[in-house]
Amino acid sequence: MDKVKAKKQLGINPGTASNRLRKAVLFQFVQLAREDTCYQCGKTIESIDEFSIEHMEPWLDSDNPKEKFFNLDNIAFSHLRCNIAAKRSPNKIEWPEGQAWCSGCKQMHPLSKFPDSKPIKRGKVCRKCSARLWHEKSYYERRKILRNKYKVK
Repeated sequence: MDKVKAKKQLGINPGTASNRLRKAVLFQFVQLAREDTCYQCGKTIESIDEFSIEHMEPWLDSDNPKEKFFNLDNIAFSHLRCNIAAKRSPNKIEWPEGQAWCSGCKQMHPLSKFPDSKPIKRGKVCRKCSARLWHEKSYYERRKILRNKYKVK
């Protein structure tokens, strides 16, 4: 590929354009999977400009930085502003064994009250809050989500 020609046609560096495209595709999949809840504040990430990927446990200066950096179980999504704010003032919370925090109702619940069996991360919501959030969406938003989930045209 001719980088000069590509830059002229795209108006930006082709590497920058590719990274923006990857981020847009990833954000769309995150929304379709309903994983667009901010790890830090628990609110929905509404736009790609707010969207960021973060490591739940810092990888820099850890015992095994390479492993921690590439470990997908250590990855979460958050608002860019929340991600930056968390880096400035980290706040580790130790949860009681077998319980997790619901970012919807702001309470601790047993793990059985959460919709999936994956490890609970900050920003997850319990079944009750998940149902409430689903019903708060407009009819058209719910229809779009279901159509995308089941590939209906």
